Formats: sequence, C-alpha cells, structure tokens
Amino acid sequence: MVQLFLYNLSMKFEVGRSAILIWGLIFFRNVFNPPETFESQPVSTFLIALGIVVILFLSVVLHEFSHAVVMSFFNIKVKKIKLMFFGGYTEAMEGYGDRDTWHPFKDFCISFAGPVSNFGIALILYSEFFDQPLYKIFNIVTGYGTFGMQINTINYLIIFAVFSNLIVAAFNLIPVLPLDGGHVFRSILRGCFKQKWIADLIPGLFSIIAGLGGLYLMSDRLSLSTMTGNGIFGIVDSLVSLGILGFICLAMIVMGIVSLRKSIDVYNNGTV
Repeated sequence: MVQLFLYNLSMKFEVGRSAILIWGLIFFRNVFNPPETFESQPVSTFLIALGIVVILFLSVVLHEFSHAVVMSFFNIKVKKIKLMFFGGYTEAMEGYGDRDTWHPFKDFCISFAGPVSNFGIALILYSEFFDQPLYKIFNIVTGYGTFGMQINTINYLIIFAVFSNLIVAAFNLIPVLPLDGGHVFRSILRGCFKQKWIADLIPGLFSIIAGLGGLYLMSDRLSLSTMTGNGIFGIVDSLVSLGILGFICLAMIVMGIVSLRKSIDVYNNGTV
C-alpha cells in the first residue's frame, strides 16, 4: 500500500492480489506468444511483454487518478484508489457521500473524468508520434500487418499505449453498470427525472441485458455437462473458462440486479 498526497488531502493507493495475478498472466502470455514481428527476438519480446504490463498499469492508474482529481475539485476527500482484476475504483471518505447522494452534475463530472483522461493521452501520443490513419494503429496491435511502418520495441509500445488507452476509454463509456458510462448515464437520468427510481431502473435493465447478452455470445465456451456433473467445482471451472470478459458480464448482471432492487426500494418508499 502506498500513501499519496493530492493537494491538501491524503489517500491510500492499493494494488489487489487479483490485479497482480492478471498482470502476471498478461506478461507471460506476451512472453510466450509475442507479436509476430518480435518472435525471433527474445530480448525485445521480454521488453514488449514488460512494457505492455506497465502501460496497462499506468492507463488504469491515470484513469482512477483522474476520478480522484475531480473529486478533490468538488471538495470530496478521497479515501483510497484500489486496483483490481477488472480495473480499479476510487472511494470517497466517510462523511463525503457517494454516487447516490452527490448532485447529478458532480457524479457526471467525476464519472466522465476517467475516460476523458484516457482519450486525452491517446490523442496526445497519436498526434505527436504518428501520421498514419488510426485504423492502421489498431491493425498493428491486433496482428494484421505493419503497412510499411518500421516497427521496433519503442514505437510498438507507443502504438500499444494509444491502442490500450482508447480501449480503456471506449469500454468504460459503455452505458452499463458498474462502468463509468453506466454512472454517467445514471447521472443524466437523475438530472432529467424527478423520480429517482427511474435513474436506477433504466441503467439496471441495460446492465442485466448487456451482461446476459455477453454471456450468450460466449456460451460456446460453457459446458452444461461440466457445470451440472461436477457440482460447484464444475460451475467455477466453467466461469473461469470465460476469462475476464465473462467476469465483467457477471459483474454487470450483479450490479444491474442491485440497481433494480434500489429502484424498487426507492419507488416503494415514495422517495423522489
């Protein structure tokens, strides 16, 4: 755990074991399955794998730190930033409220700050180092060719930094919970409707539909016989086979259910 200081506030910075595990898996995957350009270059392969992990780490840290900066701008003290396998989260200190009590404009700005920071970094790197169309940058990272570009360790990692920050930003803007896009969507609804339950109902439904849709698209990886034949261990093994995207889909479903329950409670209590 690291103690950081932002303006006049102190906050903790934690890296969870799940994040370390994921970054380790990403590192070894890229060591043993490097980009085609570097397959016969062991030193470059190692540097590429290490650089990819560092870039992903910095992209997530920048994203969460941007949330913290905007929170401090609104005089909300930050308790901690914690990195997890799915990314990270920024937590306010007790007594400074949460997304349910903040004004919709505050919630919108805080939620939107993370994706904006990643878009900003990607734009700066792209405009500074490249004059190629953006689709070529994506094709290089995904292995569809170099399009005549001279690829070395340095510019490949810069290309990957552009790619990863764009992906982090775009993914987080999907309007489903628990992603930033879901909270942005929810804050807009809270500002447009007096009935608070609507602001929880619609993102909740979106999240459940998106999560179930994602699991359906990955259903070819699931084995019903394994799940039913081996009890709880079969279920766990099947879920692990889905990878990170599978767990994100499950998180969407859980957050959607939580949001729906909150909507029902607010409606039943007559809270507006």
